[in-house]
Amino acid sequence: MSSVTINDLSVPWDVDSLSPAVVALSAESVSADWENARHQHRKAQLVYSARGILNCEIEGGIWIVPPQCAIWIPGDLPHSARGAGETECYCLFV
Repeated sequence: MSSVTINDLSVPWDVDSLSPAVVALSAESVSADWENARHQHRKAQLVYSARGILNCEIEGGIWIVPPQCAIWIPGDLPHSARGAGETECYCLFV
């Protein structure tokens, strides 16, 4: 398993370019808000919100992730994400 830390959640990066089958990511934002534009990746993603509220938008709906909760995003599903207020989240890409 590979581990990555990201401090700027608004900068896109390609998780599919990483060779390990499982990638763990921790991300923290102290800015008021952040947003990742619509994207997709081959790996499925488990997103856990440790602090702050996350929104994940897919075609036809929005998933709201309060603190201490998680969502599963299937691989190849186009989605966007944003955080409200200060956020801390952890992702597992499989």
